[in-house]
Amino acid sequence: MLSKLAIAFREKVTEEQASLYAEYLGEFPIEKIEKAVDRAIKELKWFPKISELRDFILDDFENDYLVKQGRVKEIQIYGNEIVEKEIMVEMEKEKEIAKKFLSELQQKWEKEDEERKKDRIIKFEERREQLRKQAKMVLGGE
Repeated sequence: MLSKLAIAFREKVTEEQASLYAEYLGEFPIEKIEKAVDRAIKELKWFPKISELRDFILDDFENDYLVKQGRVKEIQIYGNEIVEKEIMVEMEKEKEIAKKFLSELQQKWEKEDEERKKDRIIKFEERREQLRKQAKMVLGGE
């Protein structure tokens, strides 16, 4: 992989450099290192330092983790700037659940309001009837 970087960046790599890269990148799976090398060739202007390759590898692990968490990470490139945008798939699901819950809650409240109105009307009519009876008694009706 260092030879790929050396060719891409037109750099000579000494054995000492190669052993340092192997020592500090050796803990990672070969697939992750290959992805980091490809990314370095696409994004960097200069031969990558060990720390830059490690950052790319750790980013890849983070992306894997986010995907496993139900998230998708999109990377858009505008000129020389890289803009990362994380879309939360789970948030969309949660929004739908919340909308449904709020809709059901609204319906429940409306139903409760209707029942309260009916109860008030019944109580009002009962009270009015009582007052009519009292008025008849006081005014000499019955």
